[in-house]
Amino acid sequence: MGFSFTEDKPNRFMKPSFFPLSLLGLALAAMLYGFFHMSMGDDFLLDEREVSESESPVIVRRETLKTPQASIVHDAKIIREKRTSSRPKYVIQTPLKLEAKVVSQTRREELKRASPRISSLWWNERGEEPSIKEKHAAILKFGKNFTPIEREALYDYIRSGPDDNAFDLEIIDTVMIHLDGIPSLASEYVTEMIGIVQDKSVDGSVRGYVMQHLGDSYQTTPALRFQINEALNLGLSDLSTDVSGTSALVLTTLSQQYDHFDRDLIGQAAMKVVEDESTSHNSRISAVSAVGRLGVVEALPIVRKQAQEGDRIVMKLAAIHSLGQIGDAEDIELLENILKDKSKQVLAIAAKKALSHIKERI
Repeated sequence: MGFSFTEDKPNRFMKPSFFPLSLLGLALAAMLYGFFHMSMGDDFLLDEREVSESESPVIVRRETLKTPQASIVHDAKIIREKRTSSRPKYVIQTPLKLEAKVVSQTRREELKRASPRISSLWWNERGEEPSIKEKHAAILKFGKNFTPIEREALYDYIRSGPDDNAFDLEIIDTVMIHLDGIPSLASEYVTEMIGIVQDKSVDGSVRGYVMQHLGDSYQTTPALRFQINEALNLGLSDLSTDVSGTSALVLTTLSQQYDHFDRDLIGQAAMKVVEDESTSHNSRISAVSAVGRLGVVEALPIVRKQAQEGDRIVMKLAAIHSLGQIGDAEDIELLENILKDKSKQVLAIAAKKALSHIKERI
């Protein structure tokens, strides 16, 4: 989905853990491949060879967005506000006013012990933190019926799970997927997720994952589309975390599926995320991808710069893919030079695809 892409405490995914570094590197590479597969579409799939370096990954969902439902209820629209400024902006109608949820440590300990199946996320039979495999096995046994305190415990687990490394984020994502698959909880679940993405006390990487889930929920929970749209628009201003870039990508994907989204406005918002110096690195990666998918030719100067000077391979790959979507004859030499440079072979597959698409257009 989003290009579901990552956070910007430096290398937050790379916190020390009890997993071997080699395993973590492989997991991150797989996540990167999944990210680009979801966000680029069939014409811009990355070959595994394109992601050979272990870098801070982009936020990645393990499921793609679901097919939109035929019926549309309460379609949320992006409203253009006419001002003297040459650049219109999003206007949020009846802004959401959700306060950060404060959970005391005493209550959090109670929630961990809400039931044996909840406790299985925190302790195994030996009284130790479960392995990732054990946590996955526990979630598979959850079932669909939860008491109110169990649901509160699961929402709190999403909000404040044990750590923010790649493996714990995967477990949080799996819990969200499980809850998202329970139709009777749809309204409550979406409301809780909206609260989490607006709560800046929650880790930015977690909120980035949640934003991607809200993209799914927009399609499967029509009655709450207006509220979801508001949350996505508000997320565009959350520049210091993954949230702004993820919001731009989710809105980009939705705009390609629903005609009532204003793609020009979304493109302008993505441009702002790209241009703002305070934007986190990983949100900028996401936004660079979004401007390409949206055909924002005004973004070409910064996309070209990132394709050549991006400080991480992932950024260069995203920029090269966007060149394939919005580039022109001026970019042919740049891409051909990448193909000739043996030190840039990790970029070669993306450059070859981008070059092919530009030549088809000119």
